[in-house]
Parts: sequence; structure tokens; C-alpha cells
Amino acid sequence: EWTIDMTGQMSPSKRSSFWETKRVFFVTPQVLEKDIKS
Repeated sequence: EWTIDMTGQMSPSKRSSFWETKRVFFVTPQVLEKDIKS
């Protein structure tokens, strides 16, 4: 599957791997901001 729904309840390390393997992301603005900063 190419999509993922990522929320703040998912650990940052787990989200990190999804950024590399998925193509379509459904995220909150807060998650996106935190992941860009890290």
C-alpha cells in the first residue's frame, strides 16, 4: 500500500521509516512540522 495515516500517537522513529517507504501521507500539521525539524 502506498498511503499512510500518521498521527502524534505514532512514535517519531516509526514515522521516519514510513517517510522513506510510502508515497501519500495523511498527517496533521503538527506531525509534519515536527518531522521536518528533526
